[in-house]
Amino acid sequence: MRIGIITLIDVNNYGGAFQAAAIQDYLRKAGHDAVLLHVQYNKRRNPALKFIERPGKGVVEIIKERKFAAFRERHFRAGGLPAYGLERFLDAAPEFDAYLCGSDQIWNSGNCADPLRRRLFFLDFGAADAKRVAYAASWGAKTLDEGVRQAVADCLDRFDAISAREKSGVEIVEGLGKQARWVPDPVLLHAAGYWEDIADEALKKAVGNTLFKCEYRWTPCVPFADVQKLLCGKYGWDVATPFSNRPLREFALTRCLSPQEWLDNLRRAPFVLTNSYHALLFSIIFKRQFLAIPLIGKYAGMNERIFSVAERLGLEDRLLTKFEPDQIIELAEKPINWERVGRELADWRHEADAFLKTALQS
Repeated sequence: MRIGIITLIDVNNYGGAFQAAAIQDYLRKAGHDAVLLHVQYNKRRNPALKFIERPGKGVVEIIKERKFAAFRERHFRAGGLPAYGLERFLDAAPEFDAYLCGSDQIWNSGNCADPLRRRLFFLDFGAADAKRVAYAASWGAKTLDEGVRQAVADCLDRFDAISAREKSGVEIVEGLGKQARWVPDPVLLHAAGYWEDIADEALKKAVGNTLFKCEYRWTPCVPFADVQKLLCGKYGWDVATPFSNRPLREFALTRCLSPQEWLDNLRRAPFVLTNSYHALLFSIIFKRQFLAIPLIGKYAGMNERIFSVAERLGLEDRLLTKFEPDQIIELAEKPINWERVGRELADWRHEADAFLKTALQS
């Protein structure tokens, strides 16, 4: 079956890049001719303006863009199709037997509110007889505001099958009158060997004895600096960070890693400290000790993705909500029952495989 995939590939984000490659390759290994449709849904700011406003960050973003472009060139399959402008794509989308949207936060409030992006991410384009499937779609929130509910009230009608990445996402879909399955993020569909092969592409190999800290600049429940100081003081670890929005301040600790280098650093680290959802997932894939710090404030709704996977795999104790040094050290040294986690993950993968096979039946 020829499948066109709509997901968040127009961003230089590690998790976004990995999940896009993962769903594409999973479908291709299942025998489908699956390609990632490159639709430019974001308005690009002039790089020169970014540099003038914040020179340090501007340099980092330029380097990051080049490294992500190289990853996309190597791992994304476009089937010979060009990059489309959003309106042009919606007016004359290429024909496929099926369109699949997901994963990641494709149904976030911004995409739901914008009429054109809403059409894109709810697959309102193309031939009427093509199958339409949502795989591991995320709303980026636990509940929907009334305005968002009204905007998407009829958008799910065109789908043949729907699945959500978070347990609460299933509840949202059911509240809109449709059925949905709870499935894992695409990166969890692949065993560690798939990701090891990609990590082996890293040009600069990571060194051991480092705390891998993947911190996005949201407000955490517990200050990262306090936990980092505690752990590094206790175990003598150095710190590896993928990138920084404050490169001049953190220059000695920061390298702008390619996606392959990001994977290589994480898999070799004895410990991962993160508020990144995909850093948590790859800690599970590579069986790394980890602590994940939930968010507070404006972006607390994004905790759903962390809470959801922790609940499904029995890892709730790895979520750090208080700075209690003795507890943190105890968790750092407490072995994770990877055999149990592996059984739960195998069952979840089986459910996802069954969902996709049924959804894509001719």
